[in-house]
Amino acid sequence: MAGIAALMLSANPRLRAAEVKALLQATADKITNAGTDPMTGHAFGSCDAKGHSRWFGHGKVNAAQTVAAALEPRRSKAPQNLQPKPA
Repeated sequence: MAGIAALMLSANPRLRAAEVKALLQATADKITNAGTDPMTGHAFGSCDAKGHSRWFGHGKVNAAQTVAAALEPRRSKAPQNLQPKPA
């Protein structure tokens, strides 16, 4: 995770910590599993409205997509209030 964050900041040094986090979450490859846990009977593999799963978090980090989003923050999936401020 730290290495990907470093790549993001290398690509766009103007990113703030909250922007790095938001881009990592938004560009992650979502993992879903509609089945139930055979031991507990719980089914927490689906994503909520924010793209978060209780079992899988925000998914698998996609380094290429995340760094590409850091290069073009205006067209990224990060929330608009977390976009870098222009110089």
